[in-house]
Amino acid sequence: MDLGGDYYALPFWECCCGSAEVSHYLGKLTNLVDVGPWGMYWRAVLEHRDELINEQLKILPDDYERWVRNAVHSPIPKGAAKFAITFLALQREAFNGKPIELSGNYWRTPGLGKQFSYDKWIRALKRSLEIKIRSVFIRDLNSFKIHGPSNIYLDPDYKATTGYSTRTLDVRGFVQRHAHCNILVSHHTKIRDIEWDKVIDISQPGRKQFAKDTTEYLHIRKKR
Repeated sequence: MDLGGDYYALPFWECCCGSAEVSHYLGKLTNLVDVGPWGMYWRAVLEHRDELINEQLKILPDDYERWVRNAVHSPIPKGAAKFAITFLALQREAFNGKPIELSGNYWRTPGLGKQFSYDKWIRALKRSLEIKIRSVFIRDLNSFKIHGPSNIYLDPDYKATTGYSTRTLDVRGFVQRHAHCNILVSHHTKIRDIEWDKVIDISQPGRKQFAKDTTEYLHIRKKR
């Protein structure tokens, strides 16, 4: 679909960015927005890269499972780099991949899975360091506005999916505030109360989330 001649020249934003899969896939300079722990994680990747690597090197493969099991019940680390590597490990090892949240000075988790993988944690960290980050905003998208024409990708929290996230995005309000942008929204159901230019079924056959078959739709709205 043609989004306009200036599409490739416009800044790219990944909002409700989570693990920033799209930014990694595109390989271009990106701006990330997430109000939750992922936002704090990406701020650490951007601003404390060397410290993050040094903290990771302190965790040896034979100590990894014990470290994760201790971390899940321990206070949230104060330093940005320690926070980031701990959060990434807990999210990687979370039961059924459910999201990790913050609850005061402690983690709120769905529990840990049975299989621990130091190698997958390291690969996830290396992948994070490959992303070309221009800026990170730890902001609630319901009040956040991007100024100037841009390409925006959204993968908002799904209502009643996990029981952990308390944040939901007013997608309609966000789209109305960003009529000057190209907007792409991935969602597990069709969003019907917005005038989209195109809606594409991008469901993957056999894909499951939390042990259930899932659907996925890409909603596209060109800038006005």
